[in-house]
Amino acid sequence: MNLLYRAIFCALLFFQCKQKQPVPDTVSETNVKVLNFWSGGVTSTSIKITARFSAATKAQVLVSNDSVDFSKAIASRIKLIKESEHYFGSFSIKNLEPNTNYYYHFKNGKTLDTTTHGRFKTLNTVPFSYKIAFASCGRTGSESNIYTTIKNEEPLLYIITGDLHYGDVNKNCDTQYAENITKVLNSKTQADLYSHIPIAYIWDDHDFGDGNSSKNTVCKEQAKEAYRRYVPSYPTVFENPRMPLSQSFIIGRVRFLLTDLRSEKSPPEYDTTCQKTKQGSNFGNKEHLDWFKKELLDAKNTNQVVIWVSGIPFINHPGGPNYECDEDDDWGGYPEERKELSNFIKKHQIPISIISGDAHMVAIDDGANSDYADKGGAPIPVFQAGPLDQKPSYKGGPYSHGYSAISGQYGIVEVVDNGKEDICFIWTAKNKNNEVVLNHKGNPITYKFCQSVIDVLK
Repeated sequence: MNLLYRAIFCALLFFQCKQKQPVPDTVSETNVKVLNFWSGGVTSTSIKITARFSAATKAQVLVSNDSVDFSKAIASRIKLIKESEHYFGSFSIKNLEPNTNYYYHFKNGKTLDTTTHGRFKTLNTVPFSYKIAFASCGRTGSESNIYTTIKNEEPLLYIITGDLHYGDVNKNCDTQYAENITKVLNSKTQADLYSHIPIAYIWDDHDFGDGNSSKNTVCKEQAKEAYRRYVPSYPTVFENPRMPLSQSFIIGRVRFLLTDLRSEKSPPEYDTTCQKTKQGSNFGNKEHLDWFKKELLDAKNTNQVVIWVSGIPFINHPGGPNYECDEDDDWGGYPEERKELSNFIKKHQIPISIISGDAHMVAIDDGANSDYADKGGAPIPVFQAGPLDQKPSYKGGPYSHGYSAISGQYGIVEVVDNGKEDICFIWTAKNKNNEVVLNHKGNPITYKFCQSVIDVLK
């Protein structure tokens, strides 16, 4: 009997070994290079870094507050870099000190690559003053020197308000998204910027799908998956992968609301006479809109002001410049949702301003043209900034401080916070040569204002 059992056991073992087994990724521990990387999602104690490697490997990131000595570096978890993920890997580093300059290297297998490195600064935990840069609309893989100019501003954060590239993906989705991000990171001027300054980024139409894209784009699900894989972002607020990729983060006493107004956008519909037959929604669903309102209230109740990254232009209405009867790609085509938000902001006296992209221009409005609440009462300062290097255009308006429709422009937001009742802002439009941009009348496009964090209703 023992011989019989042994024969059966051996036969079963042989059969199992003959079955088709998954082929593991081939991992190399030598001659693997870090090709591209960028950082984002920075907080007072953490950072996220995403990198692309030359081959499958096991990798990690080492972070030190000393640019030379990495003997006491903080290490990320080891990540298996896979060919099936286009050799991208994301690394989260925690337990950092606030308000501290850090430097990082990559370790491939057992090899520490000291020739490839980046740096960043963690956020402070108390009210403080700082500077951010923001812009939109760059050619795919652009090598423009505007990225060097932005890096030399030494902002705490660089916010990309959409159209990081103009991939217009509508087929071969997964491969095309990976290739477009790779082209962006292959740019020497962009790579230099991203290795020095953490980013916060949300897409617009051309880097989400094709032009004027919405939830109907054929590559929607692949776009969301690619974003999570390749972009070092702040945590998205919804766990459901079918929901938008909106994010909320706080720097000092400013709450930034980075809204995804593309992936679930429902465009309005019009008949042949240009009469609206169906209202649209930029937020796409009630849960997304309710989240945004709750964030506004939470900011107000915790003595914070709000900077809303809207992406698309907020100011546009019948009778304004460039308004079309069948608007569907800026807030002019969604007046119902815009009014609902404006009335909410008015009712709760939310201190808020908007920074925006999409339009290939810079423009500032002090609230004179942005009040869409019933009978007024919600004038919101608006700052448009772009294009990085695309052809200029003029959208929306009018704007109280004018506009400049030329290529090679970005915005600087200086936050002045001394821990008192008011938080002040200095907005400045700049060009690729680090010069203050002049509007169409020859005046500098700048604006200074303050907002109170004291509840005026109490």
